[in-house]
Amino acid sequence: MTQRYEEHQSSDASASIPNADAFVRLVNKIAAQATRRELARQAEEAQQTRRRGRVRVRFAGRADALYIISIAAKLADMHPQTLRKYDREGLVSPSRTQGSRRLYSEEDLERLQIVRRLSEDLGLNLSGVGLVLELVQHMRGMLDVLENSEDLTNSASAKAVADEIKVILHYLGVE
Repeated sequence: MTQRYEEHQSSDASASIPNADAFVRLVNKIAAQATRRELARQAEEAQQTRRRGRVRVRFAGRADALYIISIAAKLADMHPQTLRKYDREGLVSPSRTQGSRRLYSEEDLERLQIVRRLSEDLGLNLSGVGLVLELVQHMRGMLDVLENSEDLTNSASAKAVADEIKVILHYLGVE
């Protein structure tokens, strides 16, 4: 299901980067754990979507599922207080009802899984998780520029950089 990161790197590049072997081992470990968690999450999600607590809201003509905090916590396999803490820290920003109740979208649930991977699997503290999430946002922006710029679309080096960014995002679980 996943490819090893070292398959995507040239041997010259890994020789010139300090601690490249440790980085590759860490990335491969993350990928293996992410794959296991993703399979378990998908199985759990299939069961959870049948449960109550889903709210359908129409935005611009399309329906999006929003979950109250107790259901979102179950879907994310976290305690509701953890979700509140991540909201206070700015790691996830659920929408709010007029009564200030949190409503979590599928995107919010995915972000919670990313926060979990970074904090539990990598041992990052919440400040580190926030920094990685900001870096991911910038990497997605760079990837968008690389893929959509007419000047760069035909460039072999731009394609290589875009591929490397995709590999990193894949192993962080944020494709």
